[in-house]
Amino acid sequence: MSRENKIKIIISIVCTILLIGGVTYAAWNFLTEKTNVTMIIDGDQISFNAGSDITIENILPVYSMNDGVTKDIEIYKQNGNYTAGINLYLNLKTWPSALSSASFRWALYKNGSYLYSGTFAGTKQGNNIKLTSNTQNINLEANKDTYKLYMWIDAYQESNINMMNQTFTVSLYGQVTFYDTDNPIASETTPNAPELADGMIPIKYNYVIDEWVKADSSNTNNDWYDYYNKIWANAVMVTSDTRDTYMNASVGTTINEGDILAYYVWIPRYRYVLFNTGFESVSDREIQIEFEKTTDTISSGTQNGEYLSHPAFWWDNNSDGVRDADEELAGFWVGKFETSGTTSSPRIKPNMNSVVSQNVYNLFNMNKKFQTTDYLTETGSGTVDTHMMKNMEWGAVAYLSRSKYGKNAEISINNNSGFITGRQGNYTYNDFIVSDGNITLNKEAGTGVLASTTGNVYGIYDMSGGANEYVMGVEKASDGTIQYQNSGFNASNMVESKYYDLYEYGTSTSDYSRSKLGDATGETRNWYSDTQSFIYSSNGWFVRGGNYSDGSHAGSFYFIDYNGAARVFIGARAVLLLS
Repeated sequence: MSRENKIKIIISIVCTILLIGGVTYAAWNFLTEKTNVTMIIDGDQISFNAGSDITIENILPVYSMNDGVTKDIEIYKQNGNYTAGINLYLNLKTWPSALSSASFRWALYKNGSYLYSGTFAGTKQGNNIKLTSNTQNINLEANKDTYKLYMWIDAYQESNINMMNQTFTVSLYGQVTFYDTDNPIASETTPNAPELADGMIPIKYNYVIDEWVKADSSNTNNDWYDYYNKIWANAVMVTSDTRDTYMNASVGTTINEGDILAYYVWIPRYRYVLFNTGFESVSDREIQIEFEKTTDTISSGTQNGEYLSHPAFWWDNNSDGVRDADEELAGFWVGKFETSGTTSSPRIKPNMNSVVSQNVYNLFNMNKKFQTTDYLTETGSGTVDTHMMKNMEWGAVAYLSRSKYGKNAEISINNNSGFITGRQGNYTYNDFIVSDGNITLNKEAGTGVLASTTGNVYGIYDMSGGANEYVMGVEKASDGTIQYQNSGFNASNMVESKYYDLYEYGTSTSDYSRSKLGDATGETRNWYSDTQSFIYSSNGWFVRGGNYSDGSHAGSFYFIDYNGAARVFIGARAVLLLS
């Protein structure tokens, strides 16, 4: 076999799993044919052993994957001439549609370390489920590795009685790729861990009690976040008199809604493949994203097909316009909902009225308040920064949402005429039905969550509809200064340049040549028929998202121009970062 050739060999690990009996409330008979397959190529020996037969009976929904079905697979590679990698797959050979549920989950570990997890939501008979999606072509080293596959019904989420008494068949197989030693094996970077400001509490959603509870900040077993499964990290700020209690509480402790001041969602650093550098009108598409570390070389692509580190992850801390090495962010926190409450005592919570009828200056100062000790424990000067969302930060959220890590589809509109946060029609952000009297009634799963950036409860809301949102994106005046207009800002009180994105002067709302890569204006204009109107000489401030009355023209790719003045239908959103 020639060293110049890359040889892909599909090897059936032949671990046919026959599951006979009830899936949720009946017995599972788990029969696995023993596998012992050896392949030798130019002295490279790879062997697979899927173990002996397993029988599992009386399976019930469980609260831990360790109590579900487990499967050990041994893979051994002997020293040889080639570098080799492997991907593992499940083939759904016989698969009732009732099992295609988010409550039916799986996870894969290698030598005790987490690799990837997912659910069977949306699957169909004949589908191949890739079990190694976030570590493509796992490098097979010269030793024996043990992989453990977990499959379980998540008792926190299980509510579908139709999953009872189902029978299905799946097959486990591997795809091995042999490479020259000069050819590296690609891998996908895991997202940067969220950086909590002192006083923020990590949270996860408990579907059994329909409440947020404290999460494990170390993210053991993906207890807090799993971006590959569209579970974005959430955290809250709580009242000063309960803060120490929650910070010292055990994982799983309920965070009382009355104690919560603000919800935030973590946007981890990433780069994306440029796809429309000419700012043409193109159809919507999945945006190709890869997570990256702050230590990675910055991707500075300019042409379609090249990678660009998203500009929102550069925080120009000293506002000098120079991209210094210590100004690269691991990520930033975004308000889960539009800012509500009052300008003097703001909140970021569901089921509250967004703050509207304020000019840009007042909205900016309102969102700066979240870095005070009313909301956080004192952490020292300059370490925590909260501010009103920039136009580029809006773009970073919109792009992540339209990738495989987000909803990857249009975000449903918040069409509540009272600018109530986290709504989708008559449904709350967590799927409860709301009556005309604003009384919460029964829950209908999979309804209100469609208005989030992930299509589940872990995403960001109100980016389509609700109130319009001013962002810190402003145009230059003809003399090169800033178009302050009716914003409330002026030459004496304007904030540092790190707090806003500055755009070139123009006189036309259709001059998209002034767009910036990554800001979700020029590259994505007219996606989903979202309204597009660029800032110009008369209206120099960006407004994003649309409001409740914009219908199909509202959305995360919506942008219009306004002069910065207070309007009854325009609010804003908060961002928090550690610099």
